[in-house]
Amino acid sequence: MGWIIKDHYEDEYDFEMDRMNLESMEITAFSCPKLRIIEVPVDEDDVEKIEQVYEVLFPGLFEDVHQMMESEARDPYKVKCFYKYRKSDSHELS
Repeated sequence: MGWIIKDHYEDEYDFEMDRMNLESMEITAFSCPKLRIIEVPVDEDDVEKIEQVYEVLFPGLFEDVHQMMESEARDPYKVKCFYKYRKSDSHELS
């Protein structure tokens, strides 16, 4: 079980509207306008529900990510692999 959480970052964000939209799809959501946060419990294996929640809470996110992944500039540094480099690996320890 995991949680999808959206906290305040827009001045005019209507938490109750998103909560009602989620509940109309039979998805339980908890909101606290005073704390300006909405939380949705999700089963990590329920991909369909996760997609529905993200579409309500973060409209257009999937399209933006897909567009970014399709663009040629997504990896400007051309990084092929990454590994941690420890100071002890440098053999420069005194």
